[in-house]
Formats: sequence, C-alpha cells, structure tokens
Amino acid sequence: MKYVLKERIGKPDLFCGREEEMKRLIDWAARIPKEISKSHALLGRRKSGKTAIMQRLFNILWNKNGLVVPFYFEVLDQDMWLLEFAESYFCTFLSQFFFFCFKRATAYK
Repeated sequence: MKYVLKERIGKPDLFCGREEEMKRLIDWAARIPKEISKSHALLGRRKSGKTAIMQRLFNILWNKNGLVVPFYFEVLDQDMWLLEFAESYFCTFLSQFFFFCFKRATAYK
C-alpha cells in the first residue's frame, strides 16, 4: 500500500489491533456512493488511536481509487483567525481533491 498521508504512528507495521474498527469504517465508506451511509463520530480519550485510525482510513481509501475521495484535515489546538482557518482548510481540500482526481484520471489511461 502506498502511504500518501504520513501516519503519525511511525512505521505502518506498528498499526495493529484495530481490525474491527477499520472494517466498520471501510464498510461505512463503501456505502457512501450508494448514499446509504450516515455521519459517524469517532470518540475516545486522548492518545487512544483516533488519529491513527483516520490516517490509515485515508490511506486505504486513497489506494482503493474508488468513488469516495478521501480528505484529511487536522484541526490544531491553537488560536487562529477564522480567515486563516478557512484558507488552510480550503487549500488542503483542493490540493487533496485535485491530486486524487489527477491520480484517478492517469490510472485509467
């Protein structure tokens, strides 16, 4: 698997013991194109692996090259003006979206 988003956990082999959660999220993502998935929230204590799960889900969806365009944005715990936040969010979204679309287009040629 190609790791487009560097996972904070370090070596990908260190990600273990989350098979049930990952299966549930991958099944959820597979239902999105059929418009039968509802929003989900991932809740847990600090340092319980929420970020690692989301980063791995991003990389899995990216490699599937399917109809679901993965998007990852981390909201940092710092003071930030709304305009700064909006610009950061928008630029991150556009760069990931266009890169994914370009990757899909070249894969089908």
